[in-house]
Amino acid sequence: ALGLTLVFSALGLICGSEILVPKLTNLHSEDHRTEAARQVKSAFTLRAMFSALGVALLLMYALLKEPSSTVLTLLFFAVSMLLNEPFGVMVAWFQARTFNRPKVMVVISGLALKVFIIFTLFQNGVSSTHWFAAAWSAESLFIAGLFFALYRHRFGDLEMSAGIDWVEVRNLFKDGLPFFGGLMFMLLFQKMDLLLLRKLSSPETLGLYAAAQQVTLGMTAFSTVVCISLAPSAGLPDFKSQGNNP
Repeated sequence: ALGLTLVFSALGLICGSEILVPKLTNLHSEDHRTEAARQVKSAFTLRAMFSALGVALLLMYALLKEPSSTVLTLLFFAVSMLLNEPFGVMVAWFQARTFNRPKVMVVISGLALKVFIIFTLFQNGVSSTHWFAAAWSAESLFIAGLFFALYRHRFGDLEMSAGIDWVEVRNLFKDGLPFFGGLMFMLLFQKMDLLLLRKLSSPETLGLYAAAQQVTLGMTAFSTVVCISLAPSAGLPDFKSQGNNP
């Protein structure tokens, strides 16, 4: 179920950081505050539309090909699909300002919440997979809520009430389409092993393999998050010491 979710959730990557971060970097000053909010809202709208499309395709596939127990598990993962990429636009906003500490704190807090829920379920002898999938939903809801609070704190109610710029949404779609195609192929190749093992092995073997993969990905992702958060502060003193020298 998790492998299927990761494949279909790739649709939410239509407007990646490769497009959004440079745009937001050019709107760093307070004079462009409203324009930055418009970019964030446009990217959020585009990602939300494609994430909803991914959820619809995932549930259609599950209803046709998967047992009812798997469909229930996928419903919990669908909540994460609807939240992760749309609210992830705040990550691009932080990256544009090399201000990654709030993002790191939010992500680590959400991860800690998920681990706590999984540990509690395990200690209480819960064996139904859909309850463990609910931990992913809770993590996504927690992170999305904190990102939304940070957005309100930064941009306020004025920009929140502004309408959606559909022209900008279309421009982001056109600009991000080449990167989106590459990411789709990359994720498909990354998850091909799980998709093939669904047909070539037993559910127990697939479960053990997927669990080991998730543990490994969690460890590597944590190290990446720490490096990204430390890189700007580590390089800033050297940059300042150079002054205006080329």
